[in-house]
Amino acid sequence: MMSSEIFEVRPSAVLKHDDCPSSYDRQYLQGVRTEATSINLPFGTAVHDASTGFLEAEHFGRKFDPETVFMESFESKLEASIIEVSSMRSIKDYVEIGRRLVGDFPAAWENTGLTILLDKEGNPVIERRLRAQVAPGVILTGTPDIAALDDEGDVAVVDIKTPAQVSDPLFLWASDQLTSYQILLEHNADLIGLDGVQKLGFFEGVKRKVPVTGKGRGPTWEPMTLGLSRNDAAKHELVEKILEIKRNRDRGYFPRRSRMAYNTPCTMCDFRHWCLTGDTDGLVFPEQRRVEAERIKLPASF
Repeated sequence: MMSSEIFEVRPSAVLKHDDCPSSYDRQYLQGVRTEATSINLPFGTAVHDASTGFLEAEHFGRKFDPETVFMESFESKLEASIIEVSSMRSIKDYVEIGRRLVGDFPAAWENTGLTILLDKEGNPVIERRLRAQVAPGVILTGTPDIAALDDEGDVAVVDIKTPAQVSDPLFLWASDQLTSYQILLEHNADLIGLDGVQKLGFFEGVKRKVPVTGKGRGPTWEPMTLGLSRNDAAKHELVEKILEIKRNRDRGYFPRRSRMAYNTPCTMCDFRHWCLTGDTDGLVFPEQRRVEAERIKLPASF
């Protein structure tokens, strides 16, 4: 039993537990990782680095080249990991898509009409690491991408995404990730200097392939739509979900959740072979990472 310990949870962990408690346990509690990383992760991070970096540089009046930052970030992450690339796209495709998206980002952001929110010290509220105690001994942590003001003076939380296709508009109203970010900002309202959060939104850079012939849409930043922020009932529902995760953790209850064949998380799960057949090939366990780290530190004479 670990009920007396401080329990910290990130929005990504809440989403993983929704998909499958067993997968959540393996990733977030046991600390198991895959040897290979999907290229979508370093790609999305590199686009974030270039986009949010541009917004910060613009505020402080610094020179900034989004394409250069994207390439440096993307290349460093590709070199540091074993990368898994789908058969539908090559690494070159991702490079071209990313350069197009970050190159178009400044104009696309200006078209949103949003202004970056500044905190009490005059610093932009961009990728600010925040913590909120949502219940005794329970801490929600996260890093909202952007807090901004719209033309009505409302505070909007904006999350940058790089999906393969445009999201269903209804997802804006359902996303637990956005609910989490609202809670985090509102719990830190006094420190930041804001009077609540009124709106939530996604800013999506759709990673379509760059057309070879010049025809077709290619990668685009989709027009931003802002929805109203969550009411108290919706925020309470998320907190109850977090408390459920803690209760499951305390009693060691992590059932597998396969759902229906046409809508199963198993096909996309990193641990599906381990979970279903016991095959751990391609997985790295915490003990293996510790041994590898110690091996690297040994003197050359060993």
